[in-house]
Amino acid sequence: MFYLLRKAHLLQLIVGVLALLGCGVMIFIKPLDVSLLNNSLPCSMALFQWTMSHPIGTQFLALIFLLLQGAMLFHYVRTCGFLDEENALSILFFCAFLLGMGIFLPLTPAWFTNTATLAVLNLSNRAFSSNSKTPLLLAGIVLGTATLFDLTALLLLVFFILYVLIHQIDKLRDLLATLCGVLTPYLYLLAYHYFAGSLPAYLHSFSQLHLHFPLFTQTHYSLYALIAMPLGLLLTVYVMFRLKVLYSNKLIIIRRRFLLLCILFCFNLAIVLTTNVPFPLSLYYLIIPITVFTISFIPVRHFAISSEILLALLTASFVVMARL
Repeated sequence: MFYLLRKAHLLQLIVGVLALLGCGVMIFIKPLDVSLLNNSLPCSMALFQWTMSHPIGTQFLALIFLLLQGAMLFHYVRTCGFLDEENALSILFFCAFLLGMGIFLPLTPAWFTNTATLAVLNLSNRAFSSNSKTPLLLAGIVLGTATLFDLTALLLLVFFILYVLIHQIDKLRDLLATLCGVLTPYLYLLAYHYFAGSLPAYLHSFSQLHLHFPLFTQTHYSLYALIAMPLGLLLTVYVMFRLKVLYSNKLIIIRRRFLLLCILFCFNLAIVLTTNVPFPLSLYYLIIPITVFTISFIPVRHFAISSEILLALLTASFVVMARL
């Protein structure tokens, strides 16, 4: 099935667009829960209050996030060099994981973090190919904005610093450009609250922040979910190792991108363990690397029953983990 999907480009496009439309329709036909946006961060609380008073606007906001993530994931897969041909598998599997795992709704801070992650990945590829500091500055601004809505997005900042250190030769200037971008949203908010006379109250609001570690505090897991958790993790690690072998003869820039995608998976796994988003909705953080790993592992030339079985087990394990 996976092999045939990779060969049938027109079928990929049709099914991918239909899946994207299905996700978009669900936003407008299902009650959109936004309670998880109220996570004690000042910007999240302000957004939560806005969403409570503008339900139609909230639906369109969710639709914009969905389309942005789908478009940026498609562009990243098309330009990163992991696949030898262009296809729409990224959109198809992205929507399939969202719908199959049932983590698509409600609206959570993971939407901001995932959108920021995809934006940073695309901006980074542009920066490292043109040696321009502007994409790094923009990536920093995107990361800084994401941390205003999701505290665990700070881990993405650590990831991106590592990203810069691995790729760039002129590391100091690149790091300064990134850090200046990260600080820009905070400086803007501090200036706004200073002139509005609410700076002390704004700074005090950060003292209320804390992490709940819901993955560990939740006590009721089904037997199937407990089996699916280690199975999904082991299969993902195995696919990462196999892909590393497949990319060993690729250009060094592609090998670096794949290495950093593996590092991103590790950081996203750390976010799942520390975020305030309850499990299994927190699995949304893993969607990007899981989608790229899956479509990259599908054989392109020869049908392999072992790959079909492994990918089926990997997909099923994440669906079971999220559903039970």
